[in-house]
Amino acid sequence: MSAPGDGLPTVELFFTRILFRLFSYGSADGKIRVKFKKETDLIKRIISEVDDSILHKPITIPRVMGIEDVSKHWSIAMTMHHLNIVNRAISTLIDQLEKGHTPSLIVRIQDVKPPLEISPNIREEFEQTSSAYLEEVKKFNRLGVKSRLTHPHPWFGAMNSHDWLALSALHQGVHRRQIAMILACSKIKN
Repeated sequence: MSAPGDGLPTVELFFTRILFRLFSYGSADGKIRVKFKKETDLIKRIISEVDDSILHKPITIPRVMGIEDVSKHWSIAMTMHHLNIVNRAISTLIDQLEKGHTPSLIVRIQDVKPPLEISPNIREEFEQTSSAYLEEVKKFNRLGVKSRLTHPHPWFGAMNSHDWLALSALHQGVHRRQIAMILACSKIKN
């Protein structure tokens, strides 16, 4: 198994970068926010009937496209916690970039991995973080136009605020698929 932060397989990363840039360049802010909300609502629907014992149980799954090998043994709660960490960080990056400030945050994949023990209130925390994220990014109109500042991502390079918004929606979708796979595999193993 690879270490946190080792990244995606080379060919997958190559195509992921292309698909990411196409999505970012081809999507307006509003369309991206709608996709983020849709992915969030799908996650909430998936977890709505999940018992807490399953929610917090790490399950080994086949690797989902877009996640590192090391992330194959997470619980649903760990995945939701990871989304909370990332969405709070992206919200801060967008805010700083749009205000013309160079972010001090160094984005490292290994820094956003969740701990094994997750709050029993993760459902509510996920709901609050996702809602707060959408409210925060709605404050800005036409991201990346007013400020041309960028901030590097370890897999995608220099990204402006619009790119970070696009990444958040795609990232939410990657982990929605991971959550669905964890749930499916938990049913097989029970």
